[in-house]
Amino acid sequence: MTSSAAHTITTGSRDGGRGDDDRRDVGTTAGGSRGRVLAGFPPPPEQARAQVADGPVADPGGEPVLVWAVSAHGGAGATSLAARVGFIGDAGGRFPSGAYPGEDRVVICAAETVAGLEAAQNLALQHLNGLGGETRLLAVVTHPVHPGWTGAKTPVEIRGMLDLLDDPGVPWRLIRLGFDSELALTAPDQVQQVTPGEVAEWMRMDAKARRRATRSRDSLAASGVVAAAADLVGLAADPPDPSPD
Repeated sequence: MTSSAAHTITTGSRDGGRGDDDRRDVGTTAGGSRGRVLAGFPPPPEQARAQVADGPVADPGGEPVLVWAVSAHGGAGATSLAARVGFIGDAGGRFPSGAYPGEDRVVICAAETVAGLEAAQNLALQHLNGLGGETRLLAVVTHPVHPGWTGAKTPVEIRGMLDLLDDPGVPWRLIRLGFDSELALTAPDQVQQVTPGEVAEWMRMDAKARRRATRSRDSLAASGVVAAAADLVGLAADPPDPSPD
């Protein structure tokens, strides 16, 4: 799927055998995406899917993991996210099977580039079609590749693709991280880690206190990773939606 031009997706036999004449517009580079554009569409071609692990992804005797980060592509940020947040595990470029304890919750990670977000859309569609193991997709977590590509300064091509992933009809959350300069300058195993205390404190803060915390450029709160960790704790605690529609 791409947002490089007005794009249509053809629904197939999954929707009752409708053919090539039954198409839906899924948006343009200018961010003109429509509602509920991903839910209900076929999975991507097999070569665009992630593998599903045929065994446990956790290291025996390793730290407990609440959520597993799946890389949509090389440089997606899954390893960095797992290094930042102790309760997130790095699943590499595959979905856990969900058949083993503690391996049933996942996030998809991607860089905010056209290729990266297209890869994330493919994995999200794969999961929506039941091909991501027996797992629950909590969120798609993205990160900018340029410090100026945030907020209102996000390029329109990127914004259009993010809008697809943030559609109200999908069962996951879109979590956008800020630009994290430390990750560009430091090996993943040497980055500062978010502590459980910082996550708990963030969850107790009101909106004003959170805005104040994010103003410090050198803080983990400024990069959005503390808020992301708190969001994932909340999403993991919520019961799954019994109605995928």
